[in-house]
Formats: sequence, C-alpha cells, structure tokens
Amino acid sequence: MSEEIPTGSGTEEQEAQEGANRGLITAVIVMAVVVIVLLILWFSGVFSGGGQEVETAVPGEGNITILIPPDGSVLDITKLITVSGTGSGLFEGNVVVQALDDGGNVLAEGATTIDSPEAGTGGEGSWQIELNVEIEPGNSGSIRAFSTSPADGSMIAEDSVQVAYGEEAAVESFIKIGSPADGSVVDISGPITVEGAGGGLYEGSLVVQVLDQQDNVLAEQAATIDSPDAGTGGTGSWRVELSVATDPGTTGRIRAFSTSPEGDDIVAKDSVQVQMGETPKVEAYIEIEEPADGATVDTGSLVIVRGMGAGLFEGNVVVQALDGQGNVLAELPTIIQSPDAGIGGEGPWQVELNIEVEPGTPGTIRAFSPSPVEGEGVMAEDSVSVTYEKAEEPDEEVKLEDHLWLLMTYSGKQVLEGTMITAEFKDGQVAGKSGCNNYFTSYETSNGNVTITEPVGLTRMFCQDPEGVMEQEGEYLGVLVQSTTYQIKDG
Repeated sequence: MSEEIPTGSGTEEQEAQEGANRGLITAVIVMAVVVIVLLILWFSGVFSGGGQEVETAVPGEGNITILIPPDGSVLDITKLITVSGTGSGLFEGNVVVQALDDGGNVLAEGATTIDSPEAGTGGEGSWQIELNVEIEPGNSGSIRAFSTSPADGSMIAEDSVQVAYGEEAAVESFIKIGSPADGSVVDISGPITVEGAGGGLYEGSLVVQVLDQQDNVLAEQAATIDSPDAGTGGTGSWRVELSVATDPGTTGRIRAFSTSPEGDDIVAKDSVQVQMGETPKVEAYIEIEEPADGATVDTGSLVIVRGMGAGLFEGNVVVQALDGQGNVLAELPTIIQSPDAGIGGEGPWQVELNIEVEPGTPGTIRAFSPSPVEGEGVMAEDSVSVTYEKAEEPDEEVKLEDHLWLLMTYSGKQVLEGTMITAEFKDGQVAGKSGCNNYFTSYETSNGNVTITEPVGLTRMFCQDPEGVMEQEGEYLGVLVQSTTYQIKDG
C-alpha cells in the first residue's frame, strides 16, 4: 500500500492567504486613521472658508464694512484704487486696508482712521484710502479691511470683498448702505444720518427713505454720489440727514434706491432694518473703580487708574495723582470708551500714571470732567485716598514679554516732556504709543537678539504739541526697526 507524501503546496497557499489578510487589516487601519485626522481638521476649522483660515472678529467689540469697491468688482490698476467704508467700536478708529492676490500675498497695504469726532472713543464713521496695486492685469484677489487690538494684536473687526485686477474698471450699478448698520437703534430725537456708497447710477442720483413696517414713507430725501464721475456712472460716497416723525419704538427700515433714466425700473437698491428710538438724557457722573479707596499703589511701575463715567462733555476725563498737600504729581486726560461718548453716553475709561514720589507718601487719586462753560468748574468728579509705595524687586527674572516698557532715552536724547513712548512685546507682536500715533508690528527674539519686522503699521494722526513730537516719532520708529540686541538690567 503506497502512502502519499505532502508536497508543501497547501502550506504555501495558507501563508499567502494569511499575508493577504494582514495587508487588508493594515489598509483598513490606515484608512481609519486618515478619516479621523480629516474629521479633526474639519471640525477645527482648517477646511472652513474654502481652505483658508478665517480670523473671527471679537463679538460685540467692533464693526468694519467695505463699501467701495463692491464685491465682485473689476478694478482699474493703471491708477490708484480707492477703498472706502464705515466702521465703529475700533481702538482709536484705526483701520488697516490690504490688497491681496489669490494666494493671500499682500500686494499693497495702508492704514487710515475713521473720519468722526468720536473715532478715538469707538464712535461710528466713514474711512477712505488709496492703494497702489502692482500686479499683472487679469489676476483675481481680494480687498481686506481690519482693525486689531493694541493689547494683544487680536482681531477686533474685519471685512473683505472679492475683486479682479484689470486695466479698465467695469462699474455695475450698485448701492450699499454703510450706516446705520442692519438691526441698529436710531435716535429720532434729531436728524438721522444715513451714508453709504454707490456707482453706475444715472446721473449719480438715488433716493433714501425711512419706512415703517407697513412700508409707509416716514421721511424721504434725494442724494447724489460725491464723485466727479458721478454723472457718467462713477463710484463714490453719499450722505443724507432725515428728520423722522414717529413714535419711539417703531420698527421699520431704511431704503436707498436708484431708477433707470425713464424712471420705470429700479437699477440698484439696498435696505437695513432699524428701530426708531430716543437717546435718554444721562446724568453726569465719574466713578473711580481702581485703585480702591485706602489702597496702597506701587509707584515702581505705571499706576493703572480706571473707572466709569457718563453724561460728560465729549466724554472727557482728567485723572490726577496728588500728594497730601494737593500738589499734582502726575496728570493725564482720557476719553470714555463708548460709541456714544461724544453725546454723553456711558462707558469705561483708563489711564496709566507715571508717579514719582517718596515711598510712604499719602495722597489722592482724582478724576474729573471739566465743564465746557467757562467759570462753571467741573461737571463730575470722584477721588480716592491712597498711599504711594514702591514694591520690592521680585526675585524672578524680568522678561521682555508681558510688560509695558516706557522709553526714557533714545540715541542719547531725552524723550520730549509731555509725550509718552511705550512698547509691549507679546506673542510675537510689539505695539504701543510712538508719541503721537499708535504703532504695531511683529518681532522675534533669540538669546538676547531681537529682529523688528518692517514696515511698521501706524495710525495717521498729526500732532503739533509739543514742538518736535512728529520728528521724535520718526526717529524712534527708525531706531526701533534697526535694533538687533536687548538687555534687561535691574528690572
């Protein structure tokens, strides 16, 4: 009887099958990991907005709207591009405007300030800037306007529109209301200011109406675009003031529109929902919240004094540090941070005082608002008793970051009396006051070396007092960007 001898072919098939199974399991695991990573990236926002990360404005702190150019415009880059809009609730009314290509690269950038007497206190107003954009015609991109916080560089508000860069601007008919914002409460105790932009309109004309919920016309006024090319379809801004007679609390809308030359068809329109109200009269007051009454303040660093106020002329507050005999040791003016500060609205205020006095000296911190009427003294005031002390130097190492640095000398020169130049380094951003304007840029440090990035972002105010303040500002910023090393000694 013969016996079959195994050839080993069954063993090879089994091993092959096991190898295939292991490969399949590995592939499944890899695919699962990829799916999990993609889901994490999706929910973290990396893929939101078409693959571009979008910085969200801090809710409730500010607003920026681009009116010109409208979204989808073709811009004529053979000449300066005009960008304009409105904003509110921004630090000192600052707005930075950029022209970007499709890859997010900055083609042109400029800084401007809201045109409003309340701009420095967060008030609402319009802004405008001209940019010189250098790029090959036929490319697309975007126009971006934003405002950042001076404290940490975080975004307060921003807006952007998509554009195409060309050689001839094709203006389509458009109207956009910039102020008041959609959902606003408008004060009908006086004329309502409505402003916006438009283009491509017959003779540059439009009509602005205030309507109630039943579309009854409460007020109406014609307007014309403010542009030398308005009659030939050019773009520009417009502004009207409307007196509205209705009961406070009425809900309605503000409408702006333009018709064809025959007057039959509406070629462009825009509207915003509003509520009619009245601004209540606020009784003038000032309250110091910090330091507390009886506190000991550290004069080894800038002393923070903050509080609340309302009903003050143009929101003005003056803060003084006094010794026991009433002598003024330090004094700074400030303005209430509120969009309604200029009309007596309520809001917070804050200053930082550099107080030089012998440790242990008793004194007073006083805040007051002078009356605009000569001889009537102050509208409101408050004061707290304090003791001036100088804290001992901490044992731990003082770092460049997380401190507000005050400039004493530069290039062998003393800082002009009555001016303050500061720098605060945090999270790769350096910002502060340069004597007249506020500045901001980025920086890097390594082992005592420092690199300040050019160009430096700067607001565009002009100061006349004291004499030489603008020259000092230019010299300081020039020295700042040339800095290569830093040292910290004795705190």
